[in-house]
Amino acid sequence: MTRPTLHDYMLELARVASTRGTCAKKQVGAVAVDDYGMILAICYNGQPRGAKHCTIEDPCSALKDPYASCEAIHAEMNVLLRCDPDKIYRMYVTEKPCRKCMLLIQNTSCRSVITPDGEIVV
Repeated sequence: MTRPTLHDYMLELARVASTRGTCAKKQVGAVAVDDYGMILAICYNGQPRGAKHCTIEDPCSALKDPYASCEAIHAEMNVLLRCDPDKIYRMYVTEKPCRKCMLLIQNTSCRSVITPDGEIVV
């Protein structure tokens, strides 16, 4: 067995975190690390604390209406809520962040975002 690279390892942690997502439309995971590669936060997307989970049987309006806004808090946003934004060096996300999340990430000390498709320099 070969040892995974740090990027592969962190992306796998983000993928596993995404399985906890409480959005029926999409599951996304994110991991923030400092400049030593130490994990600051691992999060997933989902409904706000205390809100009812979005399921296939009982979805939010965004699952049925392509023009409706998803009610889930994005994984990247959850990461930023749970760690010091001035300590983030890199973020690993299971897919390319949306424009709003990229704006939030750009407002931190994060230098790059790693997705399965490659690196995004912030």
